[in-house]
Amino acid sequence: MKPLAPSPGPGERNRLLSGVFDHAVEGMIVTDAGGAILAVNPAFSAITGFAAADAVGRSCRLLRPDLDDDGAFAAFWSGVLESGRWQGQVRYRRKDGAMLLDWQSYAVVPDDGGGPPRVLSVFGGVSALHHQEVQIGLLVHHDTLTGLPNRTLAVERLKVALHDAGRGRSSVAVLFLDIDHFKLINDSLGHEVGDQMLVVVARRLNGSVGAGGMVARMGGDEFIVELTDFESAAELSGIAENLLAQLLEPVRLDGHTVHITASIGISVFPHGGGDARALLQNAEAAMYRVKHRGRNAFGFFDPSQRNRAVARLDLQSDLRRAAETGDFILHFQPKVSLADRAVLGCEALIRWRHPSAGMISPAEFIPLAEETGLILPIGLWALRAACEQRRRWSGDGFDDLKVAVNLSARQFRQADLIEQIRDVLAETGMPPGHLEIELTESTVMDDAEQAIRVMKRLRDMGIRMSVDDFGTGYSSLAYLKKLPLNTLKIDRAFIADVVTDADDAAIVHTIITLGRMLRLEVVAEGIESERQLTFLQDHGCQVGQGYLFAYPLAAQDFREWVRARSASGSPSLAAISRHDRAMEFHHA
Repeated sequence: MKPLAPSPGPGERNRLLSGVFDHAVEGMIVTDAGGAILAVNPAFSAITGFAAADAVGRSCRLLRPDLDDDGAFAAFWSGVLESGRWQGQVRYRRKDGAMLLDWQSYAVVPDDGGGPPRVLSVFGGVSALHHQEVQIGLLVHHDTLTGLPNRTLAVERLKVALHDAGRGRSSVAVLFLDIDHFKLINDSLGHEVGDQMLVVVARRLNGSVGAGGMVARMGGDEFIVELTDFESAAELSGIAENLLAQLLEPVRLDGHTVHITASIGISVFPHGGGDARALLQNAEAAMYRVKHRGRNAFGFFDPSQRNRAVARLDLQSDLRRAAETGDFILHFQPKVSLADRAVLGCEALIRWRHPSAGMISPAEFIPLAEETGLILPIGLWALRAACEQRRRWSGDGFDDLKVAVNLSARQFRQADLIEQIRDVLAETGMPPGHLEIELTESTVMDDAEQAIRVMKRLRDMGIRMSVDDFGTGYSSLAYLKKLPLNTLKIDRAFIADVVTDADDAAIVHTIITLGRMLRLEVVAEGIESERQLTFLQDHGCQVGQGYLFAYPLAAQDFREWVRARSASGSPSLAAISRHDRAMEFHHA
């Protein structure tokens, strides 16, 4: 019979216990009798994300949100000390805020020297299951693209921060950030490039926020920053300014240099919201206010913004429904020769007759349609409706009428734009030579080389090209002479004061001269007085439109208006056969 191995001595026993503590796969915490953490093992840090330096000296309820209340902790802890042990299933909180379910035990360990006892807590006993739960928790609570906490985890952590703030432990603020014109990047460069941009934004935000904050991706191009370590609104302003500055650094994505700007709304507990849901909603409302004012800035929430945000969301929902049902109409404003007031065509204006609010101004719903992407189905509807109306007029002596359709920047950058236009022409039976595409100056010059390529393809189809609102953008004459254009339109802002403002008069004269030199037709918008008309005639402008001649008319009223002029002997659409003029479609 083999002799029994001798019991280890005190030194060897201590080394053995130390080895077990350091190499155990379970997380271990040693506390004093009051619950303050004295030591943790490496497994504790691997499981929870808290380094030893993060935990030592803090209460053992660090991981236990169910024990945040002083009364609940006191009752639990006294029970552990009295019975000498406790075990059960608990939900504990990792450093990143993720909540996990595990089995945890507490045991009171007397001090051999008669000193105060220690308490040993062990958890993570089923290591494989625990590891699996950790991985599932990471997937559930983090964004797979950027690696940031997602909306679920952000809200959960915000609730914890608000709980602490409610007890006077800290302040809480939410910065709601939305990338400016992100949908334009997706539409023009593709979703893969858009994803690359989101990763860049996430990295820059994370690098700019200190230990007192958390960056999370709420979805799409929306991010939030939760802050708990600040002293004043001025400090928050400085943080927001720094975030905007960090984003401004140009980034190279798939061969394109992209400049990133963002709009930030800020809400502060408790005036900006008393709970997580209110804080987030109000920060978002403040962000939309910033966008409305011009983007690339930040602003604080005030209660009046809430009502505007709700109204905007309602309008967006109604607009989406109207886009699905085609609940829009076209009105038409005559366009005349300034030499003899002959009717040469008309401009078609989109109108939205809201079921309860009545007519909604295009100035109100077109920008919203641009932001939300609804401009794509609305714009396609308008193109088709204008071409169909031209076909219906073809039997009324309007056979030579040409229709110009204004495309938004987002429409113009669609990869299948040419195919869409070709399909509409085929469906409506409209000859390409009777269609004119109208683009704003900024749309053309944003990427002039690409614009030239697309415009040449349209011209090769026989379609005419026009630049609207000329003079308000940043045209390069070097590019302007390369553009396959037929028409320049002078923006109404210059016509309004052309007879009283020397600068406006000089601009209008220059545009007319430039158009003549480039052999382009020049159209003046917004003519409302005889004095304006005389100035334009004296300077050689060929075509105009405005209230001086007629207000926008419904399709039937426009036809009757033209017929009445013809019957009275006034110049009419019969002059079209002698002029290469266009009827225009314009979104606003």
